[in-house]
Amino acid sequence: MRTVGIPRCVLAALLVVAACGIVRPAPAFAQCTETRAARPLFVAGGGHEAALRDTANVGILIPVWDLEYGDPGCDTPAYRGIFVEGGAGLGGYRVAAGLARWIKQEGGPALFGQDVLVSVLRTGASPSATDANSNYVSVEGGVTFVGVRVGLGVARRVGSAGIHTTIFQWSVGARIGW
Repeated sequence: MRTVGIPRCVLAALLVVAACGIVRPAPAFAQCTETRAARPLFVAGGGHEAALRDTANVGILIPVWDLEYGDPGCDTPAYRGIFVEGGAGLGGYRVAAGLARWIKQEGGPALFGQDVLVSVLRTGASPSATDANSNYVSVEGGVTFVGVRVGLGVARRVGSAGIHTTIFQWSVGARIGW
């Protein structure tokens, strides 16, 4: 299998653009009295990842920046902050951290989000399209729309032997926050 080579400058540019979209400042509306999120946002879901196959994920978004409000008004705040996530699947497990932004309808679940994550991936005995019992470090970005998350990224094998040094990471599945 061929390895994917993406120049570091392209990866760096993608990270900067994605991070700016998540942490960009937004004007607060005069009628919105709440500027900081009162509590963290918990996220859970499952789906299919390129290396780990079928997975289950849980995460927490810790609000760091002020809430951002959309056009409909004060009932749709966007939580912006540090996101930490863990997931396990049939082909291994991963731990990820990065920046995220989730939009939550007041009184309802969060169904829309964006994230940029750096993750450590450990494959088990039966991963998909990667080396078994290997460690990878990846950079990925994801978009959640109406509870469906699509993620893309690239992972590099570190500290273990095998033929797949660089792999293309992708995932699709369901995510919901509350």
